[in-house]
Amino acid sequence: MRKLYLLGSSCCFAVCLHAQTIFTAQGATPLYISPATVFYADGLGFQPTAGFTITNNSLDKNTTLVNYTVNPYVARVYKFANTTAVYNGYLGIFYQDTELIGIAESMFEINVHDNTQWHALSTFAFDANANFVISNPVSNTALNELTIANMLLALPVKWGNVQAFRTQQHITVNWQTKQEQQVKGFTVERSLDGLVWQTVVANIPAKNTEQGGLYKITDPKHLPMQVYYRIKQTDFSGHHSFSNVVMVEAADIQAERMIVYPNPVTESFKLTGINGNTVKTVSLYNIQGVLLKTWTTGANLYNIADQKPGTYLISVTANNNRVQHFKITKY
Repeated sequence: MRKLYLLGSSCCFAVCLHAQTIFTAQGATPLYISPATVFYADGLGFQPTAGFTITNNSLDKNTTLVNYTVNPYVARVYKFANTTAVYNGYLGIFYQDTELIGIAESMFEINVHDNTQWHALSTFAFDANANFVISNPVSNTALNELTIANMLLALPVKWGNVQAFRTQQHITVNWQTKQEQQVKGFTVERSLDGLVWQTVVANIPAKNTEQGGLYKITDPKHLPMQVYYRIKQTDFSGHHSFSNVVMVEAADIQAERMIVYPNPVTESFKLTGINGNTVKTVSLYNIQGVLLKTWTTGANLYNIADQKPGTYLISVTANNNRVQHFKITKY
């Protein structure tokens, strides 16, 4: 990565400086950083490998995090008011010795929160004399909060896939974690509007393994309307974080004429009651919610002869992005 330096008037964006605000990129004049261009903003550096636009957003510099982490971190934190679009490329952070708070510089790495979980980025370059850390290129990661943290401590939870789907009169929620450490337990929450949340099931014990775990609960309440779900993890220190939010459509919409036939399936199934040209994707998941295959165009038959006997989930996404879910049995 080249030496970071501040770009001047050649950038098309509005800058409004405040006490701790580094810049504000307004809708009419967004900040665009072209590929391979180095952009520097008060100690935070970007060098995207693909064009990166920041609009209707502002970046603040703080000394403490908003998104909790167990990792010790330096007293230099960057927080976007709104989570950005996905970013591809290098990230760099300059720091001052007074911001270290006892952390060994040799153990530094940049941590990025994408508004769902923390990502620890491997280091491309580091200089304790010049006081900077540069990450290896990050891929398709939204930016919400950034800091430098100690690489030795694992993040409490790395979230995997979260799913919710209707099964007869109830809704089943599955979620996967890719890593757990010092997690006390999980709570499943529901909302009818995406704003006000209620507890469905609390105190679900965590497995606390490096490989993470698979979890499944059934909402005991019959809810025919559109419903939102999220998973809350609480660690032993009492702090918590959330998974991404998933939505289940209303029962009358979800049941609209579409049928998977035959069911049970021996080799192939087809979708009846719908025009195949309106189907964008058909995806096959196992009962744990792991994606097995996806068909990207409408077809007369969907072959699953290569799958073992058992229960599977079918997710059908239409061209209007409406999603319907079905449970099938493979003989």
